[in-house]
Amino acid sequence: MGLNTAIARLAARHAHVLLVEIPGEWRLRVEAERVALRLGLRLADSPSDADIMIVCGRVGQQMAQAVDLAWEQLPGPRARVDLVPGEDVRSRISQATTLLADTTHQHRDASHRDEITDLLEKAEDHDHSGGADDAHTDHGDMDHGDMDHGDMAHGDMDHGDMDHGDMEMAPGGLALAEGGPDRDGLEMDVLHLALGPVLSHWAAGLVVRCSLQGDVIVGAHAELLDTRPEPRTSPMRARRLDDVASLLALAGWEDAVARARMVRDALLDDDPDADISFARLDRQIRRSRILRWSLRGLGTSAGLDAYDRLIGTLQRAHGDEEVDLFGPATPEELAELITGVDLAAARLIVASLDLQRLRASDTEQRATHA
Repeated sequence: MGLNTAIARLAARHAHVLLVEIPGEWRLRVEAERVALRLGLRLADSPSDADIMIVCGRVGQQMAQAVDLAWEQLPGPRARVDLVPGEDVRSRISQATTLLADTTHQHRDASHRDEITDLLEKAEDHDHSGGADDAHTDHGDMDHGDMDHGDMAHGDMDHGDMDHGDMEMAPGGLALAEGGPDRDGLEMDVLHLALGPVLSHWAAGLVVRCSLQGDVIVGAHAELLDTRPEPRTSPMRARRLDDVASLLALAGWEDAVARARMVRDALLDDDPDADISFARLDRQIRRSRILRWSLRGLGTSAGLDAYDRLIGTLQRAHGDEEVDLFGPATPEELAELITGVDLAAARLIVASLDLQRLRASDTEQRATHA
């Protein structure tokens, strides 16, 4: 065995996996996540951080370009899995790790890769090319049960798959910011960036195109791609816990994220101790003063902010579906909520929202125009 092959096999055992959830395939995405973690793989936050991309569900026409662009951004060596319901998820992911260590295949794949200028041209030709690296509030490795917490920081933004619109292009195809008026009357650079649809801890199929001055969103436009109705058999309690886990991940509380996923999986497996574990998680979250402070005042609407919606989501996960959570009914309402805040805050706001009304409205409109 050559040294390169040995290193490739070792790296494949600890590969980072980017999960792409196609609308309507939440259960398949969760199953892929569970299998990947059991195999010792790690979850990636962005295409640039990934070795394996797992597409969960059949890609619709609107999502296809964004998924392909995300795939092209994975650095080599890389492997892709396109899952559909009914497949052996463990077998498919294991095949991907084997392919990752296949040096012959990787050399062949590298020889056929597009240049960065080709990728940017594709992004310009298609309106659904969004997807940014994870930008979130980072609390470090602190324990939220105590008050000893680090400073909040923003993650880096990968602009490789942004929607460039009318931005000027420098030699080599790299995007440049445009000038735009600031609130003080001076001109400030304006950058156009699309969040989604390929983005971790993000609603499936959602795209929010933002105009940024610095890291503050000064304009936004939201839409849903390839919207599909929610399956009637969807395990709503587990789904709510998954929503909680996403919000906690963006808040940087990794210990609580792991606990939330554990409770979610226990609910999916009908574990008799699931309610006990949920009660412990609920108490842990409610006792965190730093989490409350981090979410208070974010995305306030109908008298509820991000923290109120988090607590409401916990109540729904407990089984109380009568709790009224605010959710935008139109893309314009969603865009208005995140205008005027920075990217990290916008990610937290979107993760806290119940988008069921928006999805239902979008599905109805598509049916009307069909």
